[in-house]
Parts: sequence; structure tokens; C-alpha cells
Amino acid sequence: MTFSIKHLLPGFSVVLLTLLSALPWGLPSEARFFLPLLPYTAIHFWAVRRPNLMPEWLVFAAGLATDVLTHGPLGFWSLIFLIGYIMVNLTGLLPFEGVAARWFNFCATLLVLSVAQWLIASAYFLDFVEWTPLLRSAVAAALIYPLIGLAFRPLNRLWSRPGNSRLARGV
Repeated sequence: MTFSIKHLLPGFSVVLLTLLSALPWGLPSEARFFLPLLPYTAIHFWAVRRPNLMPEWLVFAAGLATDVLTHGPLGFWSLIFLIGYIMVNLTGLLPFEGVAARWFNFCATLLVLSVAQWLIASAYFLDFVEWTPLLRSAVAAALIYPLIGLAFRPLNRLWSRPGNSRLARGV
């Protein structure tokens, strides 16, 4: 496999969404729970379609950057993103054909990540945290995932040329 600039695009998209998720958008506090899931939408998209271009260290770094930029506990989003990444790799063995199946896979991953967020945050604060903002953020991420897919589809097609089929999984 030869290296070209297009191999950096999945990582760049994750970095871009990580930075966008940390911007002060002026949203109410309950709506801000959704923003850290933006980088995960890109991580999931690329881990399903181009797993060789979404390494574990990038997933961890995106989570750590999210922690630093949002002034959260270090390692929280790294752990959440890595749990999601592991789930994508485990479900990658299943035959997910089509947009609806990949969206269902993403929604199932979000459900597990929401429970993990709640458990980890509750353990961190030594008290049960409110779960409804986490549920709302998962629903918002599930609704925006198709839009992320539409935005990244042209980038994904860069590898769809003849002779590049070995780079793809679940295109």
C-alpha cells in the first residue's frame, strides 16, 4: 500500500470534529453533552469503512484532546471512544450491509456508550448522575450520524477506485 494525502483525511476529520466539539457554541448546558460525541461519529464512520486508517492511538488521542479542551476528567472520553472503537471492531465481524444496518450498529454502540458514560461519571462523582442528558445526547448523535455520513461519503469514495477494494470494509 502506498501512502498518499488521502490517507490522512479520516484522521483529519476526527481532529476537525474534536476541535469543533470544544468551541463555545452558546448552547444551553444540557445540549452541550452532545458535542463530545461529534468526534465519535467520525471515529465510528471511518472505523467501519476504513479500519486500517483509524488506528487506536488516534481514537485515544481524540478522546484525550476532548478531555483537555472541555476541561473534563482526563481519560474519560478516551475510555468512552475506545469502548466504542472496540465495539465497532467486534461488530465488524457481523455482516452489516447497507446504510440502515450501519446506522443501527451506530445506535447500538451509542446505547452502550451512554450506559458506560453514566457508570463512569457516577463512579467519578461517587453519586448517581442524571442520565437524561446522556440519553438526549445519544439521540442527537444518532440523528446527526446520517448527516456526517453524507458529508464524509465523497471522502470515502476516494478509495473506491478499481484496485483499492482491499482497503475497504463495509463500504
